[in-house]
Amino acid sequence: MRSERPLTIHPRANKEHAPLSFAQQRLWFLAQLDPNSTAFNFPLAVRLTGRLRVDVLERCFNEIIRRHEILRTSFTQVGEQPVQVINPPPQLPLPVESLEHLPAGEREEGARRLHLLETQRPFVLSRAPLLRIRLWRLEERVHVLSLNLHHIVWDGWSAGIFINEISALYKAFVLDQPSPLPQLPIQYADFAIWELERLQGPVLEERLRYWYPRLQNAPRLDLPMKRSTEKNGGSHGARLSLLVPPALGQAIRDLSRAEGVTTFMMLLAAFNILLSRYSEQDDVVIGADVANRTTFETEQLIGFFVNQLVLRTDLKENPTFRELLDRVRQVTASAYAHQDLPFDVLVQKLKVKRQPAQHPFYQIKIVFQNFPTGSLELSDLQLEVLELHERVPQLDLILFLWDHNQNVGGQLEYDTGSFAEDSMNTLLKHYLRLLESIIAAPDARLDQLEIFTREELEQKRLETTQRIQSNRGKLITTRRTAVNL
Repeated sequence: MRSERPLTIHPRANKEHAPLSFAQQRLWFLAQLDPNSTAFNFPLAVRLTGRLRVDVLERCFNEIIRRHEILRTSFTQVGEQPVQVINPPPQLPLPVESLEHLPAGEREEGARRLHLLETQRPFVLSRAPLLRIRLWRLEERVHVLSLNLHHIVWDGWSAGIFINEISALYKAFVLDQPSPLPQLPIQYADFAIWELERLQGPVLEERLRYWYPRLQNAPRLDLPMKRSTEKNGGSHGARLSLLVPPALGQAIRDLSRAEGVTTFMMLLAAFNILLSRYSEQDDVVIGADVANRTTFETEQLIGFFVNQLVLRTDLKENPTFRELLDRVRQVTASAYAHQDLPFDVLVQKLKVKRQPAQHPFYQIKIVFQNFPTGSLELSDLQLEVLELHERVPQLDLILFLWDHNQNVGGQLEYDTGSFAEDSMNTLLKHYLRLLESIIAAPDARLDQLEIFTREELEQKRLETTQRIQSNRGKLITTRRTAVNL
């Protein structure tokens, strides 16, 4: 099927081997240093409720693996250079294991334990496919599907593509119809070649000229929050849900539309204010993941495209929220326009000294998720993405946000070795209160926006009253003592 638009990226002539993309090169290098690491395993768990045709689901997986070369790619070294090796489409079986021997209330926990074991198994990059699929039957009409892939072939956007393609294929195959999916114009290896050829010479120099002044002397945020008191000295990633009331979510969308910004920009501006209040800094530097799919050919392609951006926002001179929102819009738009420079290339070219377990520019990140987080209906089946695996903390804080199915929400992921749970719960309450304050008075200056909840304000009022009364009591006692003397 020929594309209606002219291709920016063209299919490669040599179908044997291909170079690694910039992003893949970093993961390849890290895998050589620690072959048994599972830090870049990318798990996904889905609950399937309804009448499941296992044979149809298996056919869907194999069609997707045939369709996307990256899912049957292995990595090896030719001479001194790593290369991608595209393997023939395999015919993977879909193993099914019944957990019905367990008590009904323990079956999902049993699936969680098995899924966790899958996530803890390392991949060997020289062996394709770099994905593992398991299916556990909890009861006749309830299954849990476990997928685990290596990040070198997959990212969060890919998960959304995968779920959408499973939906389309399952609906067709269950009716014994052919695949409704159009032919892909290119494959991931084609993108890797295009990227390496493009980011040379003048293009590379222009990107570096953009980023250098924005990262020079970038301050690190210091959040004076209650730290963890874990005794074991270890840490893991924990998540708390950000529940945005529907009315507030709609108000955020309406204000975003009126101001000509995205929902993400609105939520980012509010997050910047919150971090500024906590840190008492007016130069706020945080990270953001970006899809880095800048051409239409890559929009429906599974693969590792995601890149990291550094967003540095100036909150000086106490602007109004609308003024700050305009600053955030400019910062975000210009960063997006230069998103194609791989972060690791940027760090290398700027000769930034890297410290173990510390990001070069930030320890706090905001991520706007584009793939489904709720349920998806297909035929007689409902798909629901589950959180079954433990998190490996990569930063102190990551705020995941989404605007999906008319719902604005999110999750706060934090390092339990760095922060206490009650501090994180308080941070989320303050973020929600700040959003309410912004909606109520978008022309207010930043120091006029409220972050404390009504309960906290009442508690502060009581404490102030008690302190005044206590001071008065001490003053009366002092005067009486003076008189007696």
